[in-house]
Amino acid sequence: MSNTGKSSTYFERLYLVGMPGAGKSTLGKKLAKEIGWNFLDLDEAIVKQHGTSISEIFATKGEATFRMLEQQTLHQTGALNNYIIACGGGTVAYNSNLQWLLSSGLTLYLKAEISLILDRIRHSKTERPLFAGLSTEEKEEKIKKIFSERAPLFEQSILHENIPLKSIKALKNKALTAICKNI
Repeated sequence: MSNTGKSSTYFERLYLVGMPGAGKSTLGKKLAKEIGWNFLDLDEAIVKQHGTSISEIFATKGEATFRMLEQQTLHQTGALNNYIIACGGGTVAYNSNLQWLLSSGLTLYLKAEISLILDRIRHSKTERPLFAGLSTEEKEEKIKKIFSERAPLFEQSILHENIPLKSIKALKNKALTAICKNI
């Protein structure tokens, strides 16, 4: 798709990356509605394609199988236009997914404090496989470890936004400017 403005680049996909619990799915839905794009949650797409929950995939087939399915589903998004795609918290850390993301669309890192992430995971209605059966202290340690491993990868994103947001309107304007501009 070509852009009618001065820019030579038009991004057709915006990938949201960040820690588990950062709000990629919630924010992605709102942002897609604001800019008139479609929304896809990568984890939900995996569940739909394979007919089983992420927790069940982890429990019966292991994390390595889940990561392979995740990469296959991620690559399928390369055919989508005008989509905001919420990636799983670990998507950037496996295989060559980060390089693929950076070359296939615009990436937006949703940065959240560890305390906010821990609070959201603690109060989540959905059991996250990486934190299943862990005490609050163990969850906090695991989150800190995951954050230290993944933060340098998330930081390679083109756009960064602190969570919680001051306003969806400001994010909408930032995203639209980046989508329609050669960065």
